Formats: sequence, C-alpha cells, structure tokens
Amino acid sequence: MSDVESLLAESFRRGFEQVSRRPGRDQTALARQAGLPPELVAKALAGKAVLPLAQQAALAEAAGYHFEDLLSLGRSLIEGRAAAQPLEPSRAVADYLEQLLKVVSSFRLAEGEDELCQRVVRLLVQIFGFSRAILFLVRERRLAPAALYWPGGRADVLQKALTREVPPWTPDLAEYETLALGRSLPVTVGQTDLFGPAGSGLLGLDTEMALAPLFTEREFVGLLAADFGPQARTLNDADLALVETYAALAGALLNNQRLYAALQRKHHELDLRLRELMVVGEMTRVLNQALGPEQVAEDLLTLLVDSLGAHSGFLFLHDEEARQLRLLGGHGLDPDLAQAWAQVPSRDLEASLAALEGPEPSRQQAPELERLLTGLTPPAMIRGLRTRGKVMGLWGLGRRPGSPPLPSGEERVLATADEQMGVVLNSWRLRLLATTDFLTGLSTRARFGETLEKELRVAGYLGYPLSLIFLDADHFKRVNDRYGHPAGDAVLAGLADCLRQATRSSDTLARIGGEEFAVILPRCDQERGRELAERIRERVAAMRVEHRQQSLKITVSLGLATWSPGDTASPDELVERADQALYQAKHAGRNRVALYHPSQDTRTWGSLD
Repeated sequence: MSDVESLLAESFRRGFEQVSRRPGRDQTALARQAGLPPELVAKALAGKAVLPLAQQAALAEAAGYHFEDLLSLGRSLIEGRAAAQPLEPSRAVADYLEQLLKVVSSFRLAEGEDELCQRVVRLLVQIFGFSRAILFLVRERRLAPAALYWPGGRADVLQKALTREVPPWTPDLAEYETLALGRSLPVTVGQTDLFGPAGSGLLGLDTEMALAPLFTEREFVGLLAADFGPQARTLNDADLALVETYAALAGALLNNQRLYAALQRKHHELDLRLRELMVVGEMTRVLNQALGPEQVAEDLLTLLVDSLGAHSGFLFLHDEEARQLRLLGGHGLDPDLAQAWAQVPSRDLEASLAALEGPEPSRQQAPELERLLTGLTPPAMIRGLRTRGKVMGLWGLGRRPGSPPLPSGEERVLATADEQMGVVLNSWRLRLLATTDFLTGLSTRARFGETLEKELRVAGYLGYPLSLIFLDADHFKRVNDRYGHPAGDAVLAGLADCLRQATRSSDTLARIGGEEFAVILPRCDQERGRELAERIRERVAAMRVEHRQQSLKITVSLGLATWSPGDTASPDELVERADQALYQAKHAGRNRVALYHPSQDTRTWGSLD
C-alpha cells in the first residue's frame, strides 16, 4: 500500500473512531447500517484489515462523518501522485491528520475555482501556522498568481507585483524538473525567478519558501508556495511533507471542482437543447394548426414569452410603400401602448435594426429602442425579419423595467422563431393582397363584410354602439370623362388619404365600389358619427389633387346609420340603412351628411346620377 493510501486509510479509521465514541453511536449498528459485517469493521479499526474506499465511504456516511469529499478524491489523488516521490514517514504529518480532515470538510462550501483557491491558501495559514501562502496556476504556459493570503502584510501590493511579473512555465525555470516530477522543494526567494524582482523584495530575499506541485490527475496545473516569514526557522522535512500532502489534496480538490464545473456546463447545455427542441416543436405545432395569421402570431408570441421568461411580445409588418410598421400581433402589451403601435413610422428602419440586432441583448439600449418604438424600454430584444435583403417586419420581446436582461444562448430558438414569424408575415401579406384594394390601400368589400360582422358581434356582446358611414364621390363620372381615368385614380387615392386623416386607428376603411367607400366606427353613437362624417366631408371639399398640372377637386355625399344595444338589425340590414341614408344625401343635393331614419323609402327618389 502506498503512503498516500495509508494516509487515507488512517484518516478514515481515526475519524470513524471519534464518531463511534459519541453517545448513542454503536459500532455494530453503524456497521450493519453501512451493509458491512461488524467483525470486518472491527478488524479494520484495529488496523488488521483495510477496507476498500467504497466500503470506507459507506461506513463514513452511516456514521454521519463528512468524508464525502475526501472519499471522492481518493482515486484521483492516488493516480495523480503515481509519479511523485513517496512521502517519508513523518510523525508530524500524522499529527496533522485531523487538521487535514477539517480542511477537506470545509471545501464542501466552495462555490467555484476562485473561491477554492482562496480557501486553500487561507486555511494553510490559519490551520497549519504558516505566515504566507501563494497559489499559482498555469495559464497560457505562465505561472499566474491565483490566490494569496498574507494576514497583516502587504498582500494587495504583492498580488499586483506577482501579476505584473508572471514567470513562464518552461524547462528554463530552475525548479521546472523537480516540480514537474511531482516533488516538493525548498527555495530561497532571492535565488529563484518565480516571484520576480518586486515580488522577491516584498517577500524578503533571504526568506525560505516551500514549493509543492499541484496535479489534477496526471497533469501539472500549478504550484503552492508557503513560508514562515523572514528571519523564521529553516524549513524541515516535515514542513515540506505537510505542504506536499496539502498541495496533493488541493490539486485533487481542484480537479474535482473542474470536473463538476464541466458537468454543470454539459448539464446546462443538454437542458438548453431539450428546451429548444420542446419550444421548436411547439412552434411547429402552432404553425400547422391552419389558424389565421393574427391567431398564429398571438400563439407564437405567447409561447416565446413564456419560454424565454419575457413579459411581453410583439410582431410588426413593414409596409415599405407607406413607410410604416403595422402591429400584427401582441402579447402582454399595455392597451395604450398597443394602440400607439397600431401604425408606427419606419424611417431609418435599417439603421435602427443594425444598432439593435446582435447576439447580446445587452446591446439593445434605451435610446435605440425608443427611437424605433416609442415606449419600449430595456430589457428588450428585437429581431428583424428579411426576405431578399429587404425588411418585411420585425418581432421582439420585452421585460418590465428593472428586470434582468433576457437570456443569451437561445440562438436556435430565436432562429426558428424568425422562420415561423416570417411564415406568418408572408401569410399576412397574401391575405392583404386578397383583402386590400390595390389603388387606395383600403379594405376590399369582402374584407369589409367580414369586419362589420365581427365588430357588430363584439358590440352586441360588450353593449356599446356602432356607426356605419357610406360615402360616394359626387359626379365622379365627370372627372373621368374630362380628365381621364388616371386622374380619377389620383382623386380616389387622395380621397382615401383624407379618410385616414379624419378617422381613428380603430376604425375600418373600405372601398366597396368604384367611387363608393364605407367607414365602420366601433364605440361610436349617432352624434359622434355625425361629427366625424362632417369632418370627412369638409376635408374632402378642401382637398386639391394635383395631376398633370391640373388641380382637381371633388365633394362627397355621406349616409350614416347607427346600431345601438338592443337593436336586432343584422349586418346586411345595417348596410341597407347606411345605403338609404346615402341616397337621401344625394337626393337632398349632394355634398352633405344624411342620417338614417326608419321612415325613409328610397324607392320614391328616382335616379340620382
């Protein structure tokens, strides 16, 4: 049996004896609890048998003595010391067994490599009486000071000096061969290059220090240096043996810590991949449900908000011709913010996205976010959606102000979300082509019918009024006949712009015929509807359309019908009412607003061409 194995066996024997002598602790019961024959345990405690490490671990666990860390180090410690010089039997080392066990037990609280290194040097001084201790780690083939403990001394100054004068770990170093072979040695500070001129001066040129190598398994990873201070006694073999044993324990602890950290990273990566697969699968399921683009956008944003720990999400369609971003879907948005984002100017969109996009969400700072979307504050993340080099939209997530940043390392989820959001926007674009009038950009008659039915159903459910305006360009045929159809198209486009300027973002505008338009006004009673209709009429009357050096003007006639809670009219009946009111306005002389009354009968009005 090697000296190191003997040291471990002795440590368990003495520790177990201490615990078993406590009140209420019976060796026989503890042996049975560990699943071991009591007679075998008795022989091991008497030094007549040696238990394998696994049995020692079971016995220690049954006794409640915290040897788990030392047990897990046993194999790596023995293998890591295979090339090292065997320890000389020393009574002094044996006397330090209890302190060594306390040191090992304390590392149960270590939370990382930096803290572990600090504990190594601090406990070497506090428990074993050294004045100073320094731990070097090999980094980029240089011995960098990882931890230093010098109570009452100029530790911060020495740390800076050693950091500036990091020695190379090469065969040119005088101590290289001895340390690489796993042997400890004493050095005089002034006769080695390990500490540099400034560091040597602070330590004392005549100071004798013990150096011991640090191994993780069979790899040299650093060294441990300790001394009793200037003008102290000379180091003896027992001191060197103690530092060497302590360094071996520290190296094994460091190895375990690195293995544990690597395992944690791998576990995190696997957990991340599993979550990615689940999120990607769920996004695919949402996309395949054959829902409308608005519902798909809502479901995808809900999924991403929940999966990435955000509080809100949004998806915008970019209207390149209008230079606007249109809010297609949102989740968790403040109602006022959602209304403000219904249509957002998209000037300098490429420049804004270039400043915001990147792998690190921390790049997305308040000025850039506010410049793109007023009211959006960090932490947030925005992703541009492109096709053929052009921005077709964007989506993003946000958290409440003061929250931690959104997680990084989610590139696969984000890339898949980009693809799925792109599919949603393409579906929306196709739908717009089918439901948007090419000339005016307003809804088509088919889309108008769908929207009116939906808005009337909502109004009935929530109990608020809804108004409907029909308007027709007066004598529009004369414009076409006199100036040509291109001029007529320009007038209709100008009329559509007037409607946009005069109405609310919640209103629906539609071109339902050649020169006939409709406006759906949710939450609007007859009086407010009449005021809005008058505003439209006045804006159109003041409009001038320049076409081929011609200034064109036109007027409109408007009919208003209002649905109130309790009304039983269907969407078709409400359309018929607005149509009757429009004809009343035409019959009364055009360029005016008429309200629907039940007594109206358009059959007696005759032709109003």
